[in-house]
Amino acid sequence: MSDKIRRRSVLQDHKRKGKVLVPPLLAAMGDPHFYSWARELVPEFIWISLIIEKHGLRRGVELATMLTKTAASQCDYEPTQLFARITSFSTLDENRKRQLVESIANDDSLAIANALTPLSAICPEHPLVFLCREKKVSLSDQIMSETSDLLYRLYDRHSRISAHTMATMEYITISQGKLHFPTELWDKKMSDFEAIVNYPDTEESEGAASSFRASVGALNMGPFSERSETELIWLEYFWEQVAGFGPCIQNTTIEGEGEGEGEGEGEGEGEGEGEGPEPTDTLERLVFRYRKAAQQELESRIDKWGFRLNSIEQYEVIGALLARQTTIATELAIAPTTWTSHTAPTLLRGMADVHIAIAWILQDAEVRAGKFIEDGLGAIKLQIAHRKKSVAESDDNETNEHNKNIIEYWESWLNSQRLPDLVEVNLGSWSGLNSRAMAEEAGCLDYYNFVFAPFSAAVHSNWAHVSTHNTVYCSNPAHRFHRLPGIADHPIDPYWLYLAGKYLEKTFREFDEATGVKVDCCCAFDQLCDDLGDIQEVTDEQPK
Repeated sequence: MSDKIRRRSVLQDHKRKGKVLVPPLLAAMGDPHFYSWARELVPEFIWISLIIEKHGLRRGVELATMLTKTAASQCDYEPTQLFARITSFSTLDENRKRQLVESIANDDSLAIANALTPLSAICPEHPLVFLCREKKVSLSDQIMSETSDLLYRLYDRHSRISAHTMATMEYITISQGKLHFPTELWDKKMSDFEAIVNYPDTEESEGAASSFRASVGALNMGPFSERSETELIWLEYFWEQVAGFGPCIQNTTIEGEGEGEGEGEGEGEGEGEGEGPEPTDTLERLVFRYRKAAQQELESRIDKWGFRLNSIEQYEVIGALLARQTTIATELAIAPTTWTSHTAPTLLRGMADVHIAIAWILQDAEVRAGKFIEDGLGAIKLQIAHRKKSVAESDDNETNEHNKNIIEYWESWLNSQRLPDLVEVNLGSWSGLNSRAMAEEAGCLDYYNFVFAPFSAAVHSNWAHVSTHNTVYCSNPAHRFHRLPGIADHPIDPYWLYLAGKYLEKTFREFDEATGVKVDCCCAFDQLCDDLGDIQEVTDEQPK
């Protein structure tokens, strides 16, 4: 293999824009904003999904197409808008809505109203409610359960109902003259509509579904600034109503030891399961109590904060970073061998990184959380590309098999959140700033100067750290006291745990001040300080 091939870079088809690699599609389209399928388009097209669920695909397409074409015929202005999204019906005034109802056969009108029953119960003021005025319904457990199941399937762009909904949306667009195909492509498109009926059971239907998924992206994009107020109001309203479907099924996975309360739950299942006794050893008891209190503090804050589905990214990112900060502190707590200046600074530097990120994101949470996610997606896309390149160039079957497994895992993860063809790769800082600038903007420059910067020496193993921790002086006076490699014998010191607890508490306070969340549980750091004091007293009482 030539050196030239080995040096070939990955993602060559991407256009470089500063430090960002832009996918070909985004570069060609002028960097438009693509609608999120799950967050923005599912609420817009759920009316189509409900009709298909109730009446089947063929009858569902017939009803949806009839309704949208009739609505378009009521418009006497040019250009006539596309009627496909549910919010498009909000543009009709009361007179046109009345004419639309009168133009639809009673059987068809009743069929549509019956299909939209769940939506009318969940969102009584939805844009198609004028078709359902005579069908009053209340929100029941059955409706919530069935709608939750439908949403679960719709979130998966590869599900049967998603494929059928996307195909119907494109068929509606064609029927209103808003989408045209060259003659040579028309037969292929018509065969796709026939094939999609059997999705996902045939190869032809899978190809058709792939085509419809691509079309949804192309037909639904544009600058975010062009979103109408009606669209934004509907999204907010829809997700607020759906969020009322009870609590999160898996609210958190951050319960501490000894918190299980089920009858017989966890008995004999191992450490951390069920109602375990508090340790009697002083140090073990300190660690046990701190971990439990820190995890309870985190859980209390997440529960008090709640969430808004229409801007869920900020809740996901900030919540995840809070959990990460708690994880580092509690993992350090259970490993006393890390309570030395060899290891603890690397963990505490990670905590400093998390704190600065949270403090900076909280100043403009919705926008900055989005940046954080985009950077993470791009990083995985780049990692996948590098591993694919390695597989293509390597003859090592064992290594290739390992890389293929990793590629499969991360491709599944990436596809679950975004179409890879729409993911940019940022080769620079995710925030556009260095850590110092972020800290300065977030008002925690002192924290950067006295925590982040000093502990970076351990992370990067610079001379300041390795010279004091990994060298010893030669004792031969003739050798000018030069340094020899070595491992300094630094004792275990609970002070490092104290710092971890202090930094976690600082992050909790930053979160509380920004969000207004107030919790009434035990302060883990205060408890830690008390318990550390008890340990010191015990130590002082030991015979010299």
